[in-house]
Amino acid sequence: MKKYTINDLENVLDPILKKNKKLVSYDAVPFTSAGENFGSLMLGLTLVLKDIKTNKEEKVDAVAKMIPTNELIREIFNVNVSFRKEVAMYTDVIQEIKSFLKETGCERDIPYIAEYYGSRISLNPNAAEVDFDAVLILENLKTKGYVTLNRFNGFDLDTTKIILKNLALFHAVPLAYKLQKPRKFKEVLMPHMGPGMDSLKEREIFGKNLFTEQVEHAASLNPRCAELKSKLIEIAESPDLLFFDSNCDFEDPFGTLCHIDLWINNILIKYEEQKPINAKFVDFQVMCFASLARDVVFFLFTSVSPSVLREHFDQLLRDYHSEFSEILKSLGCDTTQYSFDRFQKELAKVAKLTEIAHSCRWLQPILAEEGALPALEDFKDDSLEDYKGSETYNKRLVDNILLFDKLHWI
Repeated sequence: MKKYTINDLENVLDPILKKNKKLVSYDAVPFTSAGENFGSLMLGLTLVLKDIKTNKEEKVDAVAKMIPTNELIREIFNVNVSFRKEVAMYTDVIQEIKSFLKETGCERDIPYIAEYYGSRISLNPNAAEVDFDAVLILENLKTKGYVTLNRFNGFDLDTTKIILKNLALFHAVPLAYKLQKPRKFKEVLMPHMGPGMDSLKEREIFGKNLFTEQVEHAASLNPRCAELKSKLIEIAESPDLLFFDSNCDFEDPFGTLCHIDLWINNILIKYEEQKPINAKFVDFQVMCFASLARDVVFFLFTSVSPSVLREHFDQLLRDYHSEFSEILKSLGCDTTQYSFDRFQKELAKVAKLTEIAHSCRWLQPILAEEGALPALEDFKDDSLEDYKGSETYNKRLVDNILLFDKLHWI
């Protein structure tokens, strides 16, 4: 297995060394395979740390995120912005949210995020650009009992409920902050919550043309999809179809911190006695200020078992909305404008604006068979065009379009 070197790693690890430990040695090996992560080079780290006073050694498992070597991927993901955004999620955004909860007297913890171990954008502390020495170090959740699930099967009902509970918290607390301290929200949080990707390159690679091809493909697979073709093409042709942009004004009632890329590989689950007890979210490089409906729709239609969606869709929405409303109330917010009816209308609006196309577009790489897509360093601008999708993808694409139709979102 290929091993990697991270220059001057000890200085990055200041948050966990805390002046009483030193780094003795480390191993860095690939952490993900092709198709599992597109925007970063992911390394698994085994750190050997020594207590300076006692000389006792301990092993710490961690994960390192670095910028990809592939120039096209760096361009698409606009790494000079997106890498900084993900670092800011751990160093600034979450810390501000925790401070807000403490100020309100709320005893809720933040169960959905990994522990931060350190970061930098360059070896040069005065660097203006993110370079190949940029690194973000986090706890290795997999060695803490968290697992990623099979992307072909999707989440079952109980696991989906746990995820939606944490997603409601993820959305509601920053929204309460915005409602109660709008000026401070703008000054402190909004600078970190702009679009994370180059919208023109994003549209070229992931957007209009490929979604149009998907519509044509779905029409060839199912007669009802063929009847919906013109309406779907209209969505594809919309100038507002930018998957990783905000599409949301600050005054929008549902505007809050959003993940934007919350699919099954970016969610890790912990089980006890075969029952899910917590969900952690990772990969915040395209997080931005947007309508919370974006995360809800994208998550449900890319990552939940189709049978669960068909049989429990309305109840899942009600579970999320109930948790979301209760959190807002507990933080002293008026929830009049957040009725379930208004929430449903927001879902319909946002689905048509971006998330029908967004979720369908990403089904293709999400449901790619192992080895069907190139490794990150070999990815080209036509890699997704050349890949036509698996049988699982074909079925899911049709199922999703038919459910969008049933919900009157098309």
